[in-house]
Parts: sequence; C-alpha cells; structure tokens
Amino acid sequence: MQKYEAIEKLRPKLADLAVSGMMRNALNDSFWAVRQAAAEALRRYKGPEGNAVRMELQRVATADKKSQVRAAALASLSSFQNEDFGSVYTVALADSSNLVVSAAINALAKAPQSNREHK
Repeated sequence: MQKYEAIEKLRPKLADLAVSGMMRNALNDSFWAVRQAAAEALRRYKGPEGNAVRMELQRVATADKKSQVRAAALASLSSFQNEDFGSVYTVALADSSNLVVSAAINALAKAPQSNREHK
C-alpha cells in the first residue's frame, strides 16, 4: 500500500528524471496493483525518458501476467497522441482477458490510422 501511495503522490512530478525512473522500476514490482498504478501514472509522459517509458509500457501491455496491468498499459499507450502502437493493440486483441481485449479496442478506436493499417 505504501508503494501505491508513493506512486500517487509522485505522479505530478513525473518530469523529474529520478521519479520517472522509479515509475519505470515500479512496472516490475512483484505486486500487480503497484505495476498497474505505475502504468496509469505514466499516461501522457513527456519527460526526457519518453522512448524508454513507451518501450516499457509496450512490454507490460503484452507480457505482464496480470490482465489489469496489461489493460492499464494499453490505456496509457493510447494516450500518446500521434504515435502508432497498432501492432501492440492488434496482439492484445487475441488476449485471453476480456478486459485487455476491451482496452485494445478502445485504443484502436482512439487511433483510427492504426485501425486502418492493421485490419
């Protein structure tokens, strides 16, 4: 619970390099709710580690063992405007979790250019 609360309190300071590094590290935490909170906190991240953050979110969206975390990562990826994660969304459409499939459909709906490319 303390890690979750720390993530919530640090969310406004994501532009700080140390804070964004801690959030990326939290994406690998053993407790799924911490990973989910970190994925949600990184939504629309525009700091200096942008590429690394988006790569981590893509990894989490396709490989995390908990469906809530995968869905949160997909939602965060969909918040990055003018970026194409259509291949990640397409992979997620075949996920065993309806929550993840729903997040992938929502992400594709937000990015119609990805939808046309990956039909």
